[in-house]
Amino acid sequence: MTVTASSGRASGTGFSSGLATAEVSVGGFSGRVAAAFGAAMGVAQSVTSKAFDAIASSIDSAVARVDTMNNFPRVLAGLGYSADDASAAVAKMGDHLTGLPTKLDAMTSSVQKIVPTVKDVGRSTDIMLAFNDALLAGGASTQVQEAALEQFAQVLAKGKPELEDWRSIQQAMPGQLDQVAKSMLGQAASSNDLYEAMKAGKVTVEQLEDAFVSLDTEGYAGFDSFAEQAKNGTAGIATSMSNLQNSVTKATAACIQAIGVENITA
Repeated sequence: MTVTASSGRASGTGFSSGLATAEVSVGGFSGRVAAAFGAAMGVAQSVTSKAFDAIASSIDSAVARVDTMNNFPRVLAGLGYSADDASAAVAKMGDHLTGLPTKLDAMTSSVQKIVPTVKDVGRSTDIMLAFNDALLAGGASTQVQEAALEQFAQVLAKGKPELEDWRSIQQAMPGQLDQVAKSMLGQAASSNDLYEAMKAGKVTVEQLEDAFVSLDTEGYAGFDSFAEQAKNGTAGIATSMSNLQNSVTKATAACIQAIGVENITA
């Protein structure tokens, strides 16, 4: 009996100890679940907060994008060009610039500068998208790129490049301008040869425009197209962050368009 009682007490004690351990284990598990759930909620709240912050910070850019999409056709229509052609140009620019750091309003401004010279909205769009791709592929600083863009517009307007114009473009895209020269004058030609040919009237600005547009889609002699070079040349963290912001801007702009500007400003 003693042995039996002792065994019973031993069993009871073991059971109580096991139960206590189980309770602690369950309690610990519950605590971990609660902690994990709390952490998940914290992360969710943080993500939500950052999402709202991203949207809030993109409002100005989204408004600028909406204004650009609405005003560009009006401006060109006022200059005697088709509003439908201008709207199609904006849509083409928006599609082409996806994945690139160039903003839509900057591109429409560039196109608007050369439309009076080129006298064709669609062609002006193709030219500036090609030139912008070559600029991005060149990898120069934003300041150098902007200067080259301005000089290029002047070259088209004047019909011939001045040395200052040409040097600015060379600085921004040395390799790409050499590719243009080779595609127009032969494998041994350089960008300096192209400059001399243009100064002598042997190559026209229209031919230069055609060369940029052609190389933007087809490339030359084993080189990637300017469009592909631009994507490869801007495939960094900074561009990824810029693309993310641009995506938020586009989505926010779409919301503003859906709501209607008149409803926002009313």
